Amino acid sequence: MVVAAGWKLDVDHVMSRLEKNIFREHIDIATDSLEALIRQLDAGLLTHGAQYGSNDTSPVTWEWVNEVTTPASAAYRLFIMSYPEVTDNIEASSEDPLIKNLSVPGLYALLFYDGFDREFKSELILEVKARRCRLFNEVPANNLVGSAFPLPYMARRYQKDKTTFIIGRRSTIRK
Repeated sequence: MVVAAGWKLDVDHVMSRLEKNIFREHIDIATDSLEALIRQLDAGLLTHGAQYGSNDTSPVTWEWVNEVTTPASAAYRLFIMSYPEVTDNIEASSEDPLIKNLSVPGLYALLFYDGFDREFKSELILEVKARRCRLFNEVPANNLVGSAFPLPYMARRYQKDKTTFIIGRRSTIRK
């Protein structure tokens, strides 16, 4: 377990089916899964005391975010919800200087920003995967075990199936 500035990451956090679909499936299904995940996370966060635009987060919220059964992406959504000023000057463009220079976990966090439309979120999903490929070609997957989510999962996924890693697979998903 890693704890920093109130943010706890339990490396045994469960990945939800929706999170897996973002990385496994074709872009249409991946984007649908992202939108469903955001709705699911918002319901859980709001039920447990989180508020849009407020970083005055209750211990109840943190307890829910840190539960092993809560999707790992909950902390990213909570961050985006709580600190809207972080995204104030970001343009929905792959040419935006921040987007061009963000790490993979940083780009993944931006997927949870409501200011981007579906088309740009689809582009971001593809960019997350593409940057990950460049990283995985330089860094062995086992060196990423303690890295920020979703790096460890993506490293394993990349090792299993490099051919469909970026474009995703066309298949029927389990609900």
